[in-house]
Amino acid sequence: MSFGFLKSGKFLLTAGLLLVLAQGLLELPELQDYFFPKKYLEFNLDLAKLEFWKIEKNLESLKARVSYLQWFLAHRSPEDNISKDWLLRFPFSESLRWLSPKIFWHLNIYALKRTRIGLERKLKYLNALINDIKINTKSKLSHNNADYLTDSSGVNISQIIQNFDQLWASYNQELKTLTPKSILLENLD
Repeated sequence: MSFGFLKSGKFLLTAGLLLVLAQGLLELPELQDYFFPKKYLEFNLDLAKLEFWKIEKNLESLKARVSYLQWFLAHRSPEDNISKDWLLRFPFSESLRWLSPKIFWHLNIYALKRTRIGLERKLKYLNALINDIKINTKSKLSHNNADYLTDSSGVNISQIIQNFDQLWASYNQELKTLTPKSILLENLD
C-alpha cells in the first residue's frame, strides 16, 4: 500500500463524515427554522392539515364503532344473523359476529380502545404543534417580518392558525363526548 492512497482515503473519510454531519444538522428543527423559516412554517402547517384529516377519519371510525356496539347490545337475538347496514361498514367483524360472539366482542372492544387512545395521543400532539406554530409566528411577527404573514398560496397565516384552533376544539369536544360511551362499552366485558 502506498502512503498517498492512505492519505487520500483519510481525507475522503473525513470529508464524507463532515458532509453527513452537516446534512444531519440541517435536519434539526431549530436550524431549519433559523435558515428556512418560511418553508419550515409551511411544512408545519401542511403537517397539521394532514393530522386534522387523520383525526377526522378516526373520529368517524370511532363514532361508527360505538354505534355498532350499541346496536349489537340492543340486538342480541339469534334471528339477527347479519345486518346489511353494518356489513358495508365492518365486513369482517359483521361476518364474524354470528359465528363467534365472544371473539367479535373482544375484537371490536380492542379496536375501539385502540382508536380512542390513538385519537387522544394525536390531539395532544396536534395541540403541541399548533402552539409551536403560534409561538414561532408571534416571534417572527414581533420582528416586523411582513413576508411571514402569508403562506405560499397567499392565505393569512393567523387565519389558518385560528381555524386550526377551532377545529382542534371541536374535535377535542367530540372525543370527550365519545369517551364515556366507549369506556362504558369497554367495561361491559
